[in-house]
Amino acid sequence: MLDAISYFIFPNFMSWPGVGSPLQFRFRPYGNDPDACIMDVLLLQPCPEGKYPPVAKTRWLTTNEKWSDAPELGGLGAVLDQDTSNLDRLQKGLKTAAKPGITLGTYQESRIRHFHHILTQQLQAE
Repeated sequence: MLDAISYFIFPNFMSWPGVGSPLQFRFRPYGNDPDACIMDVLLLQPCPEGKYPPVAKTRWLTTNEKWSDAPELGGLGAVLDQDTSNLDRLQKGLKTAAKPGITLGTYQESRIRHFHHILTQQLQAE
């Protein structure tokens, strides 16, 4: 119940199950721009059988807004700000290496490696 491990569901869904913050991430392409994507953050709460709340309104953040600008996220906004603060630098860094491709960490980035392996298999099967 207190597990802080995320579970990745191919191709683009990440769940952080737990009691405190039922956080879910979904990543989608942003048109044909390889340097951008749409990141959906969902807080999914259980509800009693037959008693469903109204559909939540989608809140879109602009590129100038921070996660903490969305009061709907409560304290998670500041956490997401910290977690995503280095994404611009990471994306730029991916293009600066003298060698082709990227170097992935053996353990920490094994999910990325596995994702691309499965993605390649799926694309070749079609």
